[in-house]
Amino acid sequence: MQVATPRNGVIINPCKYRSMRTLDAFYADLKEPVRSCLEALRTIILKHDSAMSEALKYGMPCFSHNKKMLCYFWIDKKNKMPYIGFKNGVMLRFPWLETGERTRFSIMYIDPYEDIPVKKIRQTLKALIGNKKSLSEKK
Repeated sequence: MQVATPRNGVIINPCKYRSMRTLDAFYADLKEPVRSCLEALRTIILKHDSAMSEALKYGMPCFSHNKKMLCYFWIDKKNKMPYIGFKNGVMLRFPWLETGERTRFSIMYIDPYEDIPVKKIRQTLKALIGNKKSLSEKK
């Protein structure tokens, strides 16, 4: 499918045009085993709670709970490892989360050659969703 962009009228492939790119195109562009790993993580996160949803934001899959950003997928540019970035993850003290110099997000590297740490992911999601609920009750 070819389309003209509103910026310059040039005909382009929409999968390469960042704002028109779809979630399916994001996953399809990945190489194995990263593709299978992130697709499995996608399923785990979306099935964690019925209020979870997914959208492509800033060129990456972002997951929301009740329309509030919760986490996203990305691939580290240096070590080529996929990771999950958890919003407000700095509030959690789980040893598998890395904060570095980040002020709001913590990340969890996922080795695509190893088993996915499902329990750790669910525990992190549960803690973040619980924190979001307790924060909204205080308002």
